[in-house]
Amino acid sequence: MSSLRHLMTKDGLDVNMIPDRLEYYSNRLEDWKEDLSLKNKNIRDVCIDQHSIAAYYDEIKVELSTFVAYLELMREKRAGEVNQMVKENSKFDHSDRSIALLIKKDEDYIFYERLRMEADELYRRAYAICNQFQQRSYTLTNIVKIMESELQDVTLTKEHE
Repeated sequence: MSSLRHLMTKDGLDVNMIPDRLEYYSNRLEDWKEDLSLKNKNIRDVCIDQHSIAAYYDEIKVELSTFVAYLELMREKRAGEVNQMVKENSKFDHSDRSIALLIKKDEDYIFYERLRMEADELYRRAYAICNQFQQRSYTLTNIVKIMESELQDVTLTKEHE
């Protein structure tokens, strides 16, 4: 499901709901350390759950990627609006640099940039978590190979890092 669908109203996307949606994603990423940990977990159970848990975090990563792209689009749209407004309403001929400074001072532009930065931080966190689960998969593969050669049921008691 698109991360933007939850922001839709009959009039389009409701930007006031964006902070709540970012909080929603932050909460979904909260338990990643426990999910990633192998401590005191049965290897068979961990291997069974590995792909579904990894897919859960990958789904979050994809949704956040879309969310970041949307916020970049909104920020650039606002920058274009400010640029056009300055050129149409100013008595002076502003340089590109001065227009860029005016854009960066615009409250709506700052609002979208702040939200984009928050979404990007969550996206980067989700990306890192997905990479950790990929590493965990390699570790599990190696543990299973060791178990096959030793024919033992192994439960890890120390934290894997």
